[in-house]
Amino acid sequence: MKNRFQKSYIAVFIIGVLLIAVYKTFDNFGVIIDWFKKLLKILAPFGWGFAIALLLYPLCIKFETLFHRCKNNFVRKNRRGFAVVLTFVVVLGIFGAIIYFLIPPLVKNIGDFVYQVPALIERMTDYVNSLDIVKIDLDYLEKLVSVDNIMKYVKFESINQYASGVMGFSAAFVNVFMGLIISVYVLLDRDRLKNTAKRFFKIAVREKTYNKVARCVKMATEFVYKYLYCLLIDAVAVFILSFIVLTILKVKYAHIFALMLGTFNLIPYFGAIIATALTAIVTCFTANFMKGVWAAAALIILQQIDANVIQPNLVNNSFSIKPFWVIFAILVGGGFFGIAGILLAVPIAALIKTLLCEYMDKKEAERAEKQTS
Repeated sequence: MKNRFQKSYIAVFIIGVLLIAVYKTFDNFGVIIDWFKKLLKILAPFGWGFAIALLLYPLCIKFETLFHRCKNNFVRKNRRGFAVVLTFVVVLGIFGAIIYFLIPPLVKNIGDFVYQVPALIERMTDYVNSLDIVKIDLDYLEKLVSVDNIMKYVKFESINQYASGVMGFSAAFVNVFMGLIISVYVLLDRDRLKNTAKRFFKIAVREKTYNKVARCVKMATEFVYKYLYCLLIDAVAVFILSFIVLTILKVKYAHIFALMLGTFNLIPYFGAIIATALTAIVTCFTANFMKGVWAAAALIILQQIDANVIQPNLVNNSFSIKPFWVIFAILVGGGFFGIAGILLAVPIAALIKTLLCEYMDKKEAERAEKQTS
């Protein structure tokens, strides 16, 4: 009897301790969240490093396979190191070439465009006023965006906030730079890292659970690789074709518009529409209405070619998701995770769709089997 009472008291004590622990956890929830934010901030370079390594992994594998076929024993023995070095040389060389050949004319175009902004605003204002729908006071707008008026809203007592913004940008640059260095070691030691992760999860979870998780991770990796690389190739193709089309039409600021069209094309559905509309509107006021119409028509045709010819040849039916769900995924992903969420929304939605379809097929098959038995 005494032992039974002791056990019950111990059980009550343990439950009481657990309740206090849960209460204290929720009572200090803000502190815990701040601690996790600080931890993520510290580990940010490693996140960048793994992300860069994952993006460069397929190219590194191709170079490693190429070096493996080499007859020289030294090269074949150190193929991974050579592959990593060559990967970074090629990628940095591409970025260097883009900066050297594209940035100077782009900067010139941006400078010319900024110089033309006041005249462009005046033309747009005159056009809107001529419609007699709404009247825009240009003098009031000029006063509104004047330096003196803007300085009224600048609070010098909040200079720490502006400084923290600059420091945040500097920290992001340092994180990316450190991420580049970390990505080198991730690519070199990827087998050990992968085997360590496998060993840990095999110990932590059951074999059946491990196999399911491993399959999901493999599918997610394939989907993300396929989608991001196809998206990048498609964006480059749209940039080149847009630049050619706009140059033929003698549209001003072709570099800027082509870069905008290629970049915005990374966002499914919305990006192409927004970029085409902005290009047409600005062209209407920098040149004339008909040239804006011709530019819009040419870009719409180009977008149709991209949607019906280029993209289907790059991406197969693995991403055959209805537009409603693509838009839903982009809005949710962008709302929670920003640019990264927008870029990864479609492959993640495709993965969820695949797994859900497999689950429903399995359940329907089991139900049909029960009915026939």
